[in-house]
Amino acid sequence: LEMARAVKAHGYPMVLNFVTHRHNIDKIDRIIELCIALEADFVELATCQFYGWAQLNRVGLLPTKEQLVRAERITNEYRAKLEAEGHPCKLIFVTPDYYEERPKACMNGWGSIFLTVTPDGTALPCHGARQMPVQ
Repeated sequence: LEMARAVKAHGYPMVLNFVTHRHNIDKIDRIIELCIALEADFVELATCQFYGWAQLNRVGLLPTKEQLVRAERITNEYRAKLEAEGHPCKLIFVTPDYYEERPKACMNGWGSIFLTVTPDGTALPCHGARQMPVQ
């Protein structure tokens, strides 16, 4: 917290990223309040990405659909409040694809801006594409 305050005291912009999961997403309001108190310019509230260890523990980490709906509603309420007050903090809420019919575009649209090239020379439209069940 001290470092965050020092960043703002020196006039630098601050971006905070909070990884949410089943066990902390119900505290989203407290997380947002902390970000506002620290004068964050941008806040990314992103659900845990399920690669490696997290993939093995997805059942214990993936928020329920109801938790995600509630957290997004609360985030939207804070967005509206901040905008009405002219507060500069921008809240970015990133949901997982597990409750959707199709995955959302990755990195601003698959391969539209960036490509990932692996050490063996394979070009991927997204850093996670190798884990997807593509025929």
